[in-house]
Amino acid sequence: METRITPPNVSPKFVLRSSIIDSLDTANTQTISLVAPAGYGKTIVASQWALMHSNSTVWYSALSTDTAKDLVFHIADSLHLLNQDFAHWIEKYFDGEFNPALAIKDLVNEIGEMDFPIHLIIDDAQNISNENTKCLILLAQLAPKNLITLTISNDTTLLSNLRSTLNDSVTSLNEADLIFTEDEIKALCMNYSVDYQKNDTVLSASSNWPAGVLMTLESLRDNAKMVGVDYLDKSLIIDGYLKNLNSEVYEILESLVYFDYLTMNEVSNILKTQEKIVIFLGLAQEGFLVLQAGDAEKSFKLNNLIKGSIIKNLKSDVLRLNEIVINTIAAEIAVEKLFEAITHLAQVGKRNEAKSILRLHIRRSFWRLDYDAIFKNMEFIENTLEIGVVARELINAYLSMAKGSLDEFSTNVLLLENHAIASGVLEEVGSDLLIMKSRLALGNGNLGKLLEMNNASANAFKSPFSLRMAANAAFLMEDYEELLKITAESRTMLTSDQLESAVHLPATEALLALTEGRLLDALPLSLSVIEETKRIGAVGIYAPFDMVYCATEVLRETGEEIEAILLIESYENDVKKFHVSSWEAAFEAKRALIEAQQGHMSNALIRIGQIRDRFNHSKYHEDLFRIIDEQELIVRLLAKDFERMKKIIFRTPDRPTVAFLSVFFELEKRRAAGQLAVSSLKTRNPRELLLHHLLLVIIGLDNPKNVETHFQETINIVTKYGFHQVLLMQDNKFREFILTYAENHPTVYLEQLSRLIQNKMLNRKLQIDEVKNPLTKRENEILTRLLTDQAMSQIAINLNISSNTMKTHIKNIYKKLEVDCRKDAVAKGRELLLF
Repeated sequence: METRITPPNVSPKFVLRSSIIDSLDTANTQTISLVAPAGYGKTIVASQWALMHSNSTVWYSALSTDTAKDLVFHIADSLHLLNQDFAHWIEKYFDGEFNPALAIKDLVNEIGEMDFPIHLIIDDAQNISNENTKCLILLAQLAPKNLITLTISNDTTLLSNLRSTLNDSVTSLNEADLIFTEDEIKALCMNYSVDYQKNDTVLSASSNWPAGVLMTLESLRDNAKMVGVDYLDKSLIIDGYLKNLNSEVYEILESLVYFDYLTMNEVSNILKTQEKIVIFLGLAQEGFLVLQAGDAEKSFKLNNLIKGSIIKNLKSDVLRLNEIVINTIAAEIAVEKLFEAITHLAQVGKRNEAKSILRLHIRRSFWRLDYDAIFKNMEFIENTLEIGVVARELINAYLSMAKGSLDEFSTNVLLLENHAIASGVLEEVGSDLLIMKSRLALGNGNLGKLLEMNNASANAFKSPFSLRMAANAAFLMEDYEELLKITAESRTMLTSDQLESAVHLPATEALLALTEGRLLDALPLSLSVIEETKRIGAVGIYAPFDMVYCATEVLRETGEEIEAILLIESYENDVKKFHVSSWEAAFEAKRALIEAQQGHMSNALIRIGQIRDRFNHSKYHEDLFRIIDEQELIVRLLAKDFERMKKIIFRTPDRPTVAFLSVFFELEKRRAAGQLAVSSLKTRNPRELLLHHLLLVIIGLDNPKNVETHFQETINIVTKYGFHQVLLMQDNKFREFILTYAENHPTVYLEQLSRLIQNKMLNRKLQIDEVKNPLTKRENEILTRLLTDQAMSQIAINLNISSNTMKTHIKNIYKKLEVDCRKDAVAKGRELLLF
C-alpha cells in the first residue's frame, strides 16, 4: 500500500500557503522542521510543497512500530516511485542481513548521484523511535548537497536531537508561523461561500488556529449553528464542531476512528451501504475530516484532531466503543492487518482471541517467509501470548520449521515442549506443537505416527492445517476410512480465518475425491487450491505439494503426461529445499510412473532406484518407502517384472492399490487363485468399483460375451469420473476386446478410445516391422528383464534356463537389434516399443 509513501491530496477549497512554502524553498539549511500541535495544517503545507516539487519529492509517514529497515525500505520505495530505475540497491537487503548504517549510505550515495534536488518529507515524525532517530541523524550528517529533508512533528523531540547533532543548522517553523493570516481567512471564506464581514466575530474566536478556522467555516457553511458560541479554548472549538456535525457524517467517522490508515476495502467492509460510502468519498474529496493519499489504491486517513476527540467521547459509551472496535477488528483481519487487530482485541479485553489471531499472524509470516514481521515485534508477541520465555522458543521452533533442517527442527520442537512443560504452559502451545510434530512426521515419512497424533489430540489442539497434514498421511497410506474421518472433522471445524478455510478444507476434499476416483472433482479442487495458495503468498512448507501431486495424478490418468511432469518440475526444488520428504518421494515415484507410461522404462527404473538411495538413511521411516513401492508396483507390472512385484507385495501392507495389483499378479501366475482373490476386494467407492470390474473383465476375456456386463460397468465409471489411462495400459488381449466391444456398442467415448488404441497398436507394429528378424517370445521375456537391475545369472534362474542358454539368447537379441551391449539393447527396445 502506497499510503505512507505518497502525500495526501489537498482540498481545492484550501488556501495555498504561499508565504510558508516560500520560506521552505528559501531556507538556508538542508534540514527543515515543522513543529506544532495537531490542527496547524503541517501535513497540508508539506503536501502543497510536495506538489510544487512533484518530480523530486520522496514522502514517508512514520509509524511507532517501524524498524530501521521499515524506514529505509519506505524511503527507497518512494524514491522508486519517482523513477523505476531508482533504488534497485534495496534488493540486496530483501533476504540478506540488514545493516542500517550501510543502507543509509547506499541511500545518500544514490541521491548524491542525481543531478536535481531531492525533497525528503517525513510526516508524523513524533512516531520515530530512538533507533530510527539515529538513522535520521546519520542521514542528515551524510546528506549530499542536493538532499533537503523536511520533518513534520507534534513535539520538539526530534528537532532537539537534530539540532544537538547538526550544531543548530536546522530551520524550524512553529505554530506562530503556521497560523492563518487575515488574508488567508478571507480567501477561505470565499472558497466556503461564507460572508467574512458578517462572521468575523465568530471566526476570530479561533485565534487564527487553522483547524479551528476550518471547523468554523464548515459549520457556518452548513447551518450557522456555531454563531454566537463563546470559544474559550481549542477543545471547545472541536467539541462544538462535532456536536453540530451532521449525525450521519459523525456516525461514519466514529465507525472508522480506530484505523490508522484505511483502504477502500476496509471502508466498504465497515460502512457496507453505497450511500454511506458515497458520503465518505465526499469527505475525502473535501480533504478536511478525511485525508486521501495520492495513490491509485485510494488510501485514506482520518483527521487526527477529530479522531482523538471522537475516541475521547466514545470512552463514555463502552457498548458503542466495543461495537466499533469489534467491527474494526473484523475488517482488519479481512485485509491482513493482523497486528492492528491483535492490539484492538486486547484493548476490549478479548485476550484469548488476541492470542489466537497472533498465532495466526505468526504462521502467516512464516508461510510468506516474512521473518522481519516476527522479529521486530518479539516483545509485543511475548507480552500478548503471556507465556514468558516460551514465546521465544515458539518463534524459534516455527522459524526452524520454515527454513531449517529436519534435525534442527526436531531439536527446537523438543526444546519448546520441555520449556512449556517446565513453565506450566503446555496447553497454551498444544495447537502449535501438533502442527510442528505433524510437519516433522511428514518430513521424515512417519505417516503412521502422524495419524496416531491426530487421533490422540484433543479437538481444541487441532487446526485446519494440522488436519490437512493428517489427511496427507491418510492419503499417502491409502487409509480410506481414516481420510473419511479427517475430512468430516475438517468440514465441522470452525475457523474465523477465511484464508485458511479457502485452502485447507478444499485440499482435504481434493485428496478424498482422488482417493475415491472422482477425478473430475479432484482436478478443479486441487488447481483452485494451488492458485489460492499463490494468491495469498504462501510458500515454503505451506506450498500446496499435496495438491500438485493430486493434479499430477489426474493429468497422468487423462493422458496429459507432459503437463503432469511440468507441474511436478515447478515444485520439485521447493519440496527438496524445505525437506517435505514424503511428497518429494511421492513426486519422484509418480514421475517414474509417467515415464514408464510414456515408454521410457529404463528411465523410470533408474529414477526409482535414485529416490530409494536418496532416502536410504535411518532418519526416514519405512512408511516413506511404501509410497515409492506403490508406484513401483505399477511400473513393474507394465514391465511384466513379476519377480520384483512379488517381493514388493510380500513386504507391503494390504492397501487398495496393492490389493488390486496383488490380485493382478495372482491372475498372471495362477488364474484360479486370482479369481478367488477378486471376491475379497473392497468396493467402497468408484475407484475400487472400477478396479473390481476391470479384474472381472480380465478374468473372463477367454469368454468375452460373459464379461460384457462388467465391461459396461467399467465404461460407466470411467466416463462418469474421468478415467482414461487405466484402459490404455492393459495388454493387447484386453485392447482387442475393447475394439470388438466398441464395434457392437458404438459411443463417442468408445470411438475415441478405439482410435487411440489402434494408433498405439499401429505405431507398435510399424516399429516392430523395422526389426529384420523379430524377437521370439523367450527373447522378448529376456529383453523385458534387461530393464531391471537383475544380473544376467538371476534372470536365467528366474526363467528356469541355463547360463549357456541365456548367453545364446542374449547374443541373438543383440544381433537382431543391431547392438552390442545391455544398455543399448534396452534403448533400442524402448525406441521400437518392444516392451
